[in-house]
Amino acid sequence: MNRSIRRLYVTLAGGFALLVLMLGYWQVIAAGDHHTFDSFECAISRLAPRCEHCGCAVIGHGAEVRGRFYCCAHCARESEHTDEVVDRVPSA
Repeated sequence: MNRSIRRLYVTLAGGFALLVLMLGYWQVIAAGDHHTFDSFECAISRLAPRCEHCGCAVIGHGAEVRGRFYCCAHCARESEHTDEVVDRVPSA
């Protein structure tokens, strides 16, 4: 089967560039380094920042305080010892 390679470049937050190759895999260019993945799970595992408090991958908005990343406002408050960090959506 002869497939043409179509390329789509997307700039993501944090300066990541995503190169999608329509052959079942894609590349992420981050800080000049090229990474090739066949699933988002692998890309997240390798490239997502880790929460400074609990260590989980920060997927989505998270929270950044003084240059440190947290998965949620709770972790940021616990690590930074402050009540100033709040979630965007009030808890139920």
